[in-house]
Amino acid sequence: MTEDGEAAKAVRALRKKLRHIDELTARNARGEALDAQQQATVARAGAIAAELAALEAGGCAGGEARARASPDAAGGAARADAAPSKRECDTPRKDERAKRVRTERQSSPAAPATRPAPTPAESCGFCRAPGHRASRCTFGRLPSERVMLCPSTSPAAPCAPRLFVLPMRRCAWDFDPAQPRAGRVDVGLRCASAALFRSQGLRRNTQVALCFEGEPAADALAAAAAAGLPTGARTITLSGGLARDLRPDELSLGQRVRAALDDKANGHGAACALDDTGYSASPLRGLECTVGGALETLVAALRAHSPDAPAKRRAPPAVLVLDGAGEPVEAVCARLAGERGDPPAGGVVVIVGDDRGLTADEERAVAEAAAAVRAPVLRVSLGREVLFASHCVVLLHHYLDKLWHGCAHPPGRQYSTSTRTTGARPIRRARDA
Repeated sequence: MTEDGEAAKAVRALRKKLRHIDELTARNARGEALDAQQQATVARAGAIAAELAALEAGGCAGGEARARASPDAAGGAARADAAPSKRECDTPRKDERAKRVRTERQSSPAAPATRPAPTPAESCGFCRAPGHRASRCTFGRLPSERVMLCPSTSPAAPCAPRLFVLPMRRCAWDFDPAQPRAGRVDVGLRCASAALFRSQGLRRNTQVALCFEGEPAADALAAAAAAGLPTGARTITLSGGLARDLRPDELSLGQRVRAALDDKANGHGAACALDDTGYSASPLRGLECTVGGALETLVAALRAHSPDAPAKRRAPPAVLVLDGAGEPVEAVCARLAGERGDPPAGGVVVIVGDDRGLTADEERAVAEAAAAVRAPVLRVSLGREVLFASHCVVLLHHYLDKLWHGCAHPPGRQYSTSTRTTGARPIRRARDA
């Protein structure tokens, strides 16, 4: 292969890599989690773009130098004038586009974007708002931007927020993510995974509040006091409509939660302090740390929908308490949709007990907090069997999706089976829908 052929092959390979990076970025913007290798590939976008620009800029100069150094340069030039090669003489449209791309990359060499700036008609692949890309999306900075509601009204009601509150009385905020069974933080992490994740994405109308009410170690208390951080109970609220690159396993979730608990700016505030690009890619986006336990979290969630709230937007949410002797979940979903004469609920706040459940005092406190804001308290039964807390979350999501509201999600990834096989198992190739 000639030198020109090798250069053209390298240019094609680099362009293919940039297209692959664009696909990964779009998938990440839709809420899909990228593995470590894919994240490393996206991080190399700037270096690949610079290498491509250098090859494109040096290709023409190198060809002219070789033509001048050739013994039969005159004859070669004459033959080139007579029949120009497609590889050496590109169309004016491609030349103009390559020049525009090189100019953009030289003006901002650190930016990984490979496309021109978005026009006002373009919309964000994450929040669907026009005028910006997902890499600079700032949705979530305002206190009112915690969930993303879909336009669907199927099967019985419009989309509404769902909040799962999990009191963890034995788990302290200084837990070790590598040892999740200490204090049974693994119960909370499994519930968070069950509440937020669905196949190939996150539930954007759902939040999970992990309430760390255990007693921290003495050295952790001293360090928090020295740093000016609260020493009492803390709550981390994870928002499925905001979090990026969240993974469902306990270790990854535990590490992300612990990072938000340890941050001096209280989790979500640290992400808001960054610029647009840094905020969009921040691992703390969608994780908000507040002072207080489960009762304080419940009161704050209900107070936003109280009749005296200055910016009331919808009806108060219904408080659901899981109870084996409660009302069947099918009947509760009908009440939420207003099919039995009750006003439609503006959302649900689900109190999920840990492996020990709720005490009588905690249940009375929940009832008093709901009565203060005129929110109904419904006891929900998922059957006679005693289930894990994370299984209850999955079942409750299922019935709410089926009988109350099911969000309209984009089609998942499709798979096509290749004719090639390795042994007795076919090779499956994935492509985005």
